[in-house]
Amino acid sequence: MRKTKITKTQHFVVYDTTQNDLLAELVVSYFDLDQKNREQILQDEKQYFVLWWSDNQKSFYKYKSITALAELLKCHHATVIHHMRTRQGTLNYLENVKDISDFIKGNR
Repeated sequence: MRKTKITKTQHFVVYDTTQNDLLAELVVSYFDLDQKNREQILQDEKQYFVLWWSDNQKSFYKYKSITALAELLKCHHATVIHHMRTRQGTLNYLENVKDISDFIKGNR
């Protein structure tokens, strides 16, 4: 849904936030997914979050594009594409993403 806020000189586009937008912000802040770190656990959690986002992309307003998601994660949009398409999970992938998957499924 697109809403427009009109002032005397300009038109601003104001988007509603959905429940998934708020959940995405909460997950990023709770699990510190916006850090620049090469730890396997953090990278697996980022990958799970990006894959969850790509599956539910149509239910987002604020983070509808890859660029908006990259700004949320404080990384380049190519990193988001890498997590979506080419990155292989580590050997302990299921153990590493257990907490974040339970958190997302519990708050939906």
